[in-house]
Amino acid sequence: MRMNPVYLSALIFCMILVLVAANLDLGPIITIAQCRSTCLRHHMDKDVCVNDESDIQSDCDEDQGCETAYKFYITRENNTEEEKYDPTKLPAPEENGIIDMNEYDIAVLMQKNLQGIWEKKHYYYVKQQFEMIPGGWVIIVADDGVVKQYSWEKWRPKLESLKTGGPLYQAHITWQDWRTQLKNQCEKVTSNYFKTVLKRRMTKEKQSKPSFVVTWQQETGDGIMGNQVTDSESAQISLPRGKYLVRIATNNGPGSYPIVVDTKIYESPKKSNDKQSYVQNCPQDVIVFNKVDVNVMIISFSITTILGYCFLGYKYGKYRRMKKKQIKRLDECLTGIEKLTKAQNYTELQMKEVKLDMPFLCPNCSHSLTNLKSKLFDTSIDEDVKETDANANTQNANANMI
Repeated sequence: MRMNPVYLSALIFCMILVLVAANLDLGPIITIAQCRSTCLRHHMDKDVCVNDESDIQSDCDEDQGCETAYKFYITRENNTEEEKYDPTKLPAPEENGIIDMNEYDIAVLMQKNLQGIWEKKHYYYVKQQFEMIPGGWVIIVADDGVVKQYSWEKWRPKLESLKTGGPLYQAHITWQDWRTQLKNQCEKVTSNYFKTVLKRRMTKEKQSKPSFVVTWQQETGDGIMGNQVTDSESAQISLPRGKYLVRIATNNGPGSYPIVVDTKIYESPKKSNDKQSYVQNCPQDVIVFNKVDVNVMIISFSITTILGYCFLGYKYGKYRRMKKKQIKRLDECLTGIEKLTKAQNYTELQMKEVKLDMPFLCPNCSHSLTNLKSKLFDTSIDEDVKETDANANTQNANANMI
């Protein structure tokens, strides 16, 4: 079975596009920008810089700008390796969206075509006004090399876990959702033209799979640096103790924005007196509480403390009420006893008064109180006898009458 020449040509063209996209070389673009920067530095006041970098003349006696450009290229003519510049060598994109340039810097505006391949659109210097367009990419170049880059495409990897393994920390980095992050950013574009163009490019880009390089360096910008090449969308890197900026570079674009990985957060705590330390090895899965979790813990602790105080207050109030009832009952019992005691004392006091008043009631009598009592007793007996005799006489009279 023979393939149609038209289909064969289309297949070869697509393969070439994928190959070019997978091996984006910024070398020629950066070299031209460096040449322009050199021209600005030497001839800014004269304003004789050449505009067409492809028109390099050998006779530069009358054109000083051309002479500068010619010498610049002559020094690099035999150094082909230096001309190659892979996008993975670029620094992380600047967080600030405002493009900042020095006096002799050159800005290279890059933009993707409909096939999803990055192309140079224009060179700018500091006096020329330009803005970042949706889907754009700006590389700032000085005469001595690349300074920084700005990227409209903003996506970041994620730190899934960080484990200890001896003196190094094992960081698991993933970026499976990088296309989703770019799609969400595209949805926020207000211009219908740019939104349509970006969606078409994303459809083309899904057909190619870029190669990734995980890069990391200390947050200060100096010290230990490292990188790891991978074809997947996750990687595990080993980091010494410190604070690092980790990002994902690609071979066909600006790559991701960086994230901060601080190994100090995952270190085991130590006692302040240094007499006894905790276990040095962290658990397999280290959980870092964010601010929301800390606030929830504080609120829960506060509510628990308040409820505890309320419960203790209720118990104490109940104890006080029971104590008051017991004291009241005891007071009532003591009051009854005191009343009986007072009554008994009063009776005894009356008896004493009677005993004392007897001599005064009968001062001329020579008999004693005992004789008086015996008389009173005899008198009461005589009265009873008389009453009994009277009753008997009455009964006899009644009988006689009958």
